[in-house]
Amino acid sequence: MPTDCGKLEEKTMAEVIAIFDLEGTLCRVGGLLWRELIKRQIQHCRATAKVVAHILYQVLFALLYRLRLINTRRVRLTVTKDLASLCKGLNEKELEQLGEAISEKLVARLRPDIHAILEDHKRQAHKLVVTSGMFQPFLEALGRRLGVDLSVGTRLEERGGYYTGRLSGPVCFGEQRVSMLMGRILQAGLEVDLARSYAYGDTIGDKPVLEMVGNPVAVYPDVRLRLYAQKQGWKIVA
Repeated sequence: MPTDCGKLEEKTMAEVIAIFDLEGTLCRVGGLLWRELIKRQIQHCRATAKVVAHILYQVLFALLYRLRLINTRRVRLTVTKDLASLCKGLNEKELEQLGEAISEKLVARLRPDIHAILEDHKRQAHKLVVTSGMFQPFLEALGRRLGVDLSVGTRLEERGGYYTGRLSGPVCFGEQRVSMLMGRILQAGLEVDLARSYAYGDTIGDKPVLEMVGNPVAVYPDVRLRLYAQKQGWKIVA
């Protein structure tokens, strides 16, 4: 009887998850998706004037951000929506091929120490989650290469097998990322022990996700996240 009870307890035990932000946390730098989409549009001579306008728009927002005239949240939301327009007219196969090419380059840009932490979680049989404002098809391609269980990113609108250049939901950022993560975990049928789980992020925008779990880790944090992590007594990897 005790043996049977032990088996039942093992079967119903909640999972430990490890959530990794992508750009700046798992990867050294961001912007690869943007550069690859721009390059593809130019190579295929697709709406060149629109691409130029897009580049100027992105540069303007970067300048306003550096001058602290707009905040990070507004930049992320606006830039991501604008970036989606570069996917307009691509079909599923084209986006899948682009996703595989980008994921190969992203793997080469992984932080070795943080990748090693991910692999350690894998050895412990923890459920692995990669999350980002990056579009879902690209994030899934990376997730397959890394062998993670769930990928949670920003979804693109699709009609008749082609992408419309619009988003089909919110940008995966800040508080919204928490809702999207929990929704995806529920959809996957996972019972999760958040108190024993881990999250890794590099900016203050990752704070809502870090606060989800009992083991938050600030990874090469920006100034605001570093100060907050120190105040909360969180682990810092830098």
